[in-house]
Amino acid sequence: LHGRTSNRLRPLKLLKLYKMTGLYKEYALFLPDLRNSGRSDTANTLMGNEFAEDIHSAIVYVQKNFKKSEFILHAYSMAAMGVQMLFNREDTEFNKTKALVKKVIFDSPLVNVKRTINVEAKKGGIPGFISSYAYWMYNKMNSNILEKFKLHKTYVALKTVPVLILQSETDETTYAQFLKDELALIPDSIKCFNVHYFKDARHAWLFVYYEKEYTRLVNDFIKSKP
Repeated sequence: LHGRTSNRLRPLKLLKLYKMTGLYKEYALFLPDLRNSGRSDTANTLMGNEFAEDIHSAIVYVQKNFKKSEFILHAYSMAAMGVQMLFNREDTEFNKTKALVKKVIFDSPLVNVKRTINVEAKKGGIPGFISSYAYWMYNKMNSNILEKFKLHKTYVALKTVPVLILQSETDETTYAQFLKDELALIPDSIKCFNVHYFKDARHAWLFVYYEKEYTRLVNDFIKSKP
């Protein structure tokens, strides 16, 4: 599952991983274009919240048309927030979808929307009071929803499945420190998540920089017993 500024072509490089490990013999890959990307329609993403609906629809489509009953979600960047929100949505139809997901992999995940917005605004030269006010107004108009977009608040629902998190120490889009701070707020984070930090890599390019190590981690995680 690709991030906000990408499309279904981003995960294509992982085909090499599935071929090298032989995972392709046991698993089929489905690479959707999430909204506002590739050939999908233009639509609001709401920092990943609306991605949850796309992920839900993709699972339903594969289940119906290809008769698959178990899923592993491999999500990059903002799509990782989409997966978090998928598990935190209370819609009845989402409950059936969540039950089909057996494992989750986060690559360079978005884990705190508010802090990310503030940092990006600062990098873009936008005064802090302006970005803070815009955040406050948007949040007020949307039932304070953005305050939920933090890993230490979404993790409770994610505890139902094993989660592997892969993160670069030098990522300048989704910061490693944000992830560490979120994990520090989760009392049983060690039990909830299998986290691995890579020393140096661009955002969402971990497989390119650390192909062997990345392949080993993903292969071992997928093949491990729940």
